[in-house]
Amino acid sequence: MPQTEVNAKQILDQKKIFSVEHRWFLELSSSFFGIHQRTINFLNEFYYSPPNLKLLNEQLREIALNDIWFYKSHQEANSALKIIVNFFKDFLNKGLGYQNKERALRTLLEFIQLLYKNQNAEIDFSSLITEAINILEKTLNDDEEIIIHASSFLKILSTPLADDKNYSTKLKFLLRKSLQNNLDFWKNNLDFKDWCEKENIIFGKDYHIAISKKENKIIKETQKILKTAKEWGDLKKIIDFRGFTDKLRDFIIEIKPELERIYFIFYLLQLPVEIHLKDFLIIDLAQEFKSFRKEKFIEVDTDTLLNKTFTLFNELKSKHIEKIL
Repeated sequence: MPQTEVNAKQILDQKKIFSVEHRWFLELSSSFFGIHQRTINFLNEFYYSPPNLKLLNEQLREIALNDIWFYKSHQEANSALKIIVNFFKDFLNKGLGYQNKERALRTLLEFIQLLYKNQNAEIDFSSLITEAINILEKTLNDDEEIIIHASSFLKILSTPLADDKNYSTKLKFLLRKSLQNNLDFWKNNLDFKDWCEKENIIFGKDYHIAISKKENKIIKETQKILKTAKEWGDLKKIIDFRGFTDKLRDFIIEIKPELERIYFIFYLLQLPVEIHLKDFLIIDLAQEFKSFRKEKFIEVDTDTLLNKTFTLFNELKSKHIEKIL
């Protein structure tokens, strides 16, 4: 049997496991090879058990963002775009880990933005966007971790969309809720003085006071701004999770003695922050060790320093082995 016939038979066999709705969706692109092949690949992975979630995530991104022009221009646009919205709903219900869930939500928000852009009066974009926002809302409300970080990707949405009367109330509520949850997280986890006492690390009193004051200042100033912010543009300016960690990393530069800087990075690394942010801190720590002057080792308790360093690395190695090495 020629290869082309083998491929055609394989595709036919694959189609048999797809739902009627998904077979219909696949046929829409039958005359467009690239789009059709991407859709077949996506549906094959979608129906596979268990699917490769990272791969499926990227395939959904291609269909939702790269091929949206095709579906928006199709005579069956309403039904086709509705199916893509439901792909997001189904995918986000597959028990995703944090990184896959964040990636999918970022794609969903970019998809919403594209739906809002250059709208055609013949397509019910309002219903599609509303349903997509409902999926976003449910996902955020069902996950305590993702809502803390959500403000960073909610800010993807443009001000005109977020200020649209059809969506503004819910979008502003979600962004405000995420910013507040982020703020509450830092209120509950930042306590430099307490950490030093537990770790039996001796800092000069001035450092205890200065760093504690800086932590409190960031939280109070952010809470004040959040309380008065009303418009989307004002809410977007409020620092999110990454903004807090960047400000904390700036403290490292302000702390003068080398040993104090090293121990302060130890403190930041024990905070429950995202993996990639800890990677940056490990790089900061490596730089501090490189710049640590030889004569300073005579003045410090090297046994304590090395013991705490290796204890920390042992705790981090499972998720950060490349950076540690």
